[in-house]
Amino acid sequence: MTTRPETPPGKVRRFHGWRIAGCVILCLTVAAVVLAMAWDWNWFRPFVEARASAALGREVHMERLALRPGRVTTIIMQGPRIANPAGYDDADTAIATALTVDFDVEAWLRHRRIVLPRVVVDRPVLHLLQTAPDRDNWHFPALESPSGTVPAAGSGAEIGELIINDGTGHIQGASPVIDTDLKLSTGQTGGQPTVVLEAQGTYNRLPIVAHFTGGALLNVRDASKPYPVAFTLDNGPTHIALKGTVLDPLSLGGADLSLTMAGSNMELLYPLTGVATPKTPPYEISGKLDFVDKQLRFTAIKGRVGSSDLGGEIGIQPGKDRPLLSGSLSSQKVDLEDLGGFIGSEPGRTTTPGQTPDQVAAVKRAEANPKLLPTRTISIPKLLSMDIHLKYHGAKIIARNSPIESISVTINIDAGHIRLEPLQFGVSGG
Repeated sequence: MTTRPETPPGKVRRFHGWRIAGCVILCLTVAAVVLAMAWDWNWFRPFVEARASAALGREVHMERLALRPGRVTTIIMQGPRIANPAGYDDADTAIATALTVDFDVEAWLRHRRIVLPRVVVDRPVLHLLQTAPDRDNWHFPALESPSGTVPAAGSGAEIGELIINDGTGHIQGASPVIDTDLKLSTGQTGGQPTVVLEAQGTYNRLPIVAHFTGGALLNVRDASKPYPVAFTLDNGPTHIALKGTVLDPLSLGGADLSLTMAGSNMELLYPLTGVATPKTPPYEISGKLDFVDKQLRFTAIKGRVGSSDLGGEIGIQPGKDRPLLSGSLSSQKVDLEDLGGFIGSEPGRTTTPGQTPDQVAAVKRAEANPKLLPTRTISIPKLLSMDIHLKYHGAKIIARNSPIESISVTINIDAGHIRLEPLQFGVSGG
């Protein structure tokens, strides 16, 4: 008969000790999981609201807070609301049905990095209001750096994917006058994430319809990747189309864009572009838009203004007091009547292509009452809005009963002072 060797008493005690410790740890783990699942995380809602309010510099509230714990913990905020600054009648700047945030706990514990693999905003509604040129509810000073700019890319939270479902909004502004409904959503185009923004309402007291499609919303902070954009806008009779890529959109590191502009009068571009242009007949212009050495450049310009063709390039450079517009434009054939707006008269002819009935009537009135000096007033604010150094050459002149065959002029506007020098005319016969 075989007998088993007896186990030393010490080993028996150690073995049973490990079993007991393992059971205790397992029970505690199960209890922790059950507690985490059953715990009412909404008790922490006031704490989260207080921290969010301090970060934004605005009152933040929500209806309910819930968590799904894990290595990547999901935080669900039902009915979040961001209040308006003091002094606004409306209660909120933004509300949403829900805000869902995935938080990488391991990245925080190991490296103190705030990593949010996925953020989903369901049915956000924005109420954007500007009551004065320097007073609105869409700026958050608490989020800006001391220099007054949004912190650069690479700072703050690292967000992997941002999804916006059925976003809507309304923007109402005083300067310029705007009253427009908004739609905002994210999706996929050709397998790539995109953001789509639509606007419809009035701008500068004219109807406006705009459509913007861009790359993933979060990529606007990625300076290493060109950001794709496609934008169309109709504001009254003015049409603008822009397509291409922008490098580092937040700081405008560069651009490769195709730009087309068309309309009944280039003067109507001022509220949209900030570039003061005299009254013109109907126009259609296209070219390339880029940004180099802190200068916005419109190059390879090709098009027409009235019956005159137009080419060349211009650039806009920020200045201490006013931006500077400079460049060189030319026409192979120019109708002097198309330049009437530059001296305050009615531009174009009754036969100019694309004229609206109102423009034709205005030209007829001007032709019926010819005056040596125009009486149209000059807008001083527009004149002071920027400095201009612009060269223009018209190779062939079309004019009524005039011996002028060509024109070359350099237009200089500095702090509202206008100089046309040199101004040269080519006259038939020498």
